[in-house]
Amino acid sequence: MAAYWPGRREEAEACAIRTGKFIRSLAKIFPYLSGWRETGQSKEQAIMNPTLESRSLDQLTQLFSRGFERRAVNHVFWNGKDEIHSATLNIRCGVHSIVPTLGNAVVLVLPDCSELPDGERSRALLSACANAWDPDWAVVTSQGQLNQFGTKEPFLDQALYLKSTMERPSNLLLEENGGEIENGTIFLGI
Repeated sequence: MAAYWPGRREEAEACAIRTGKFIRSLAKIFPYLSGWRETGQSKEQAIMNPTLESRSLDQLTQLFSRGFERRAVNHVFWNGKDEIHSATLNIRCGVHSIVPTLGNAVVLVLPDCSELPDGERSRALLSACANAWDPDWAVVTSQGQLNQFGTKEPFLDQALYLKSTMERPSNLLLEENGGEIENGTIFLGI
């Protein structure tokens, strides 16, 4: 799953709040998408890091503040699970560049044990993402499809979320069948 939105000035605390909201939602959709922690030089080192779920808002804000100080606001987290259930969460939040291609993103790489989510879970993933991050668009897709289509404009693979302010892509022929949510529409390709 990947979500994108253009530059939006947000402080570290806003990124921390959005992250907390998103990871709590993920654990309800897929139980193995819990236990998120900072990555390390090795898995042994990373597993020693406290989980994001166990951190206070102040501690999460401090984590995101480090990125703001370095002007590197890209954070990568790992769910601390074994090889089969291992997932990564890449968050770029608070970028506010005038360069149109430098925006914000959340990319969730699901574990090898999971097939791409079915329609219900795809809708739940996109709804959780939209509610937490307020992206312009988000897609549930394979890494291969993401590499093929890129990140510049929305495309439908398994499922697609479009914010209500986004223009519907001309190549999107299917009627909306995932339903309206608070700030947009979900389209299901499965």
